[in-house]
Amino acid sequence: MAGRGGKALVFTLTAAALLAGGGSLLAQTRVAQPLTGAQPVGSAAAQTAAAAPDAAPRSAIPWLSESVRSRPAPLPVDPDAEPGTADPGIETSRLDGFSRDSVGLLEPRASGFPQDLWRGLTTEEVQARLARSRSAGVPATRALYRKLLLAQSTAPEGGESGAPTEGQLFLARVDKLMEMGALDEADLLITMAGISDQDTFRRHFDISLLTNRASDACGELESSPDLGPTLPVRVFCLARGGDWNAAALSLSLGTELGLISLEQSDLLTYFLDPELFDDEFEPDIPEPLTVLDFILREAVALPRPDDTLPLAFLHADLSPHMPMRARIAAAERLVRSGAITEPLLFAAYRSGRPAASGGVWDRAEAVQDLDHEFSAGEPKRIIDAVKTADGLMRQRGLRLQFAREFNDLLADLRVVESDRDTARCMAEILILGGRPDAAADWLEGHEVPPRLALALSLAGRGTPLEDMAEPDAALDRAVYRAFSGAPDDDPATAELLARLDQGSTGAVMLDTLALLQAGPDVDPGDLERALRVLLTADQERDARRIAIQTLLLSQGMQG
Repeated sequence: MAGRGGKALVFTLTAAALLAGGGSLLAQTRVAQPLTGAQPVGSAAAQTAAAAPDAAPRSAIPWLSESVRSRPAPLPVDPDAEPGTADPGIETSRLDGFSRDSVGLLEPRASGFPQDLWRGLTTEEVQARLARSRSAGVPATRALYRKLLLAQSTAPEGGESGAPTEGQLFLARVDKLMEMGALDEADLLITMAGISDQDTFRRHFDISLLTNRASDACGELESSPDLGPTLPVRVFCLARGGDWNAAALSLSLGTELGLISLEQSDLLTYFLDPELFDDEFEPDIPEPLTVLDFILREAVALPRPDDTLPLAFLHADLSPHMPMRARIAAAERLVRSGAITEPLLFAAYRSGRPAASGGVWDRAEAVQDLDHEFSAGEPKRIIDAVKTADGLMRQRGLRLQFAREFNDLLADLRVVESDRDTARCMAEILILGGRPDAAADWLEGHEVPPRLALALSLAGRGTPLEDMAEPDAALDRAVYRAFSGAPDDDPATAELLARLDQGSTGAVMLDTLALLQAGPDVDPGDLERALRVLLTADQERDARRIAIQTLLLSQGMQG
C-alpha cells in the first residue's frame, strides 16, 4: 500500500498473504464479512465493499466519526424454531420504564421547568424543534437554552411514523450540546444515560478524542467488542496503544478489501509514518472533516481548513502546550458560547507575553496591564486600565466575562472621585459582574441615566421599580413594562401565555428563546414578549439576567 505521492510502506502485505496468516488477525481486525477459503481474494474484497455502502447519516452532526460499525440485520426467524426464540416481529421494551430521553443533569426543582416539560409534543416534534433552534443571544439567553437541554423531564410520546423513538431525543440534546462546544455536559448526559448502543458510543468516543482522552476511549472500545469498531478507528487505537505493526497490518487489510477509503488510507498511513511521504505531499482535507480525521491531522501537524472549525474542535487548543494566539482564539469562542468558564479564557490571556499588536494581543496586553495596576494599587491607574480593557472586551462581545473575572477586585477597590462617564462605566461592570452593591457606591453624587437605573433596580439595588417612571427609550421601556406588570394587549404574547397555561412549556421556551437571538440588538417588542413569558414560567432569575445583560451589553455579541 502506498499513499498517493508517497513511498511504498515497507511492511505492506497483500490481502491474500494476510488471509493465509490465519483467523487470529481477522478476529483482531473484526472484518465484517466472513471470508472462506473457497473465495478468491478479489471476490471477497468486492463482496465486502458492496456490502458496506455509505450509511445514511445517523446524526444531525455531520462531523461525527464513524467509530463503530452498525450491527448486521437480524437473520430471518425459522418458523419451526424452539419456543422462546426471539421473534423480531415482536416489540420489546424495558420493564423498568427507564428512557434515556428523560435523563437530565437538572431536576425540576433546580431547572424550574415542570417534569412534563415536553407535554403535547411527540419525540419527533421535539427533535424537529431542536433542529431548528440555536444557542444565540446574550450569555444569559444561551445559558437558559443550555438549561433546557439539560433539564430532566418525562420522555415524550413516540411519533406517528412508527419508527423507534426511544433515545432519539436524548441524542438530539447531546448533539446540540456538542455543537455548542459544551462537551463536558454532553458527556455527563451520556454517562447518566449509559452507553448501551453504537450511536451513543460514537458521541462519547468523539468527545474523548476532543478532550485528550483518546486512550480511555480506545480502552472502552477494546473492552466492548460488541460495538464493532470500524477499521480506521481500530488502526488509530492500535497505534495509540503502541502496537504499530498490528495497526499497519489492519490498515493494509482494510485498504485491500475496500473497507477503508483511499483518502482515509492515505491519512492513516501518514499518521503512522509521515517520513514515508514526499515533503510536498499533503492528504486532502475531507469534507466533512470528522473528529477522527481532525485528530489524525493535528497529530502530524497538517494544515487546518480555511473556514471556521466547529466549536467542539477547539477544546484541543485550550492546552497550555498550544501557541498563545491559538489558545486565546479558541477560549474566546468557547467562552462566548458558554462552553467554558471565564477563568480558562483569562488564563490564556496571562499565558505569555503578547507577541504583537492588534486583535487577541491587544486584549491580552490589556488584561496583563490591569493585573499589574492592581498589584501596584494606585486606584486612578487601575480605573484607566479598567476602561481600556473594558472597551476592547466590549468590542469582542466579552464584556460580561471581563466583569465576572474582575468583579471581586473591583468591588474591593476604593471609590475615588471620578467623572460621570467613569462612574457609569465602573457601575455597569460591577452590575454585570454580580456586585450591584459596589456599583451603587460609584454612582453616589452622579446623575444616573434611566437605563443604568433600571439595570441597578433589576439587580436588587437602587430605586425600586414601582417608584420609577416609565422610560422613554424603546428597549428600556420594554424591560420596565415586562417587570412592572403593565397591561399588555399584544396578541402574540397572549398566544404564548395561553400555550404555557396549557402545559406546553418546552415548546413555548424554544419559541421564547428564538425571540432573544439578536442579543442586545433585539427588537423591543420581542424582548418584552419574551420577558413576560419567562416571568410567568417561573424563570424570574433568568429573565432578570437577560434583561440586565441586554441593557448593558450595548455592542453586539459576536460568533
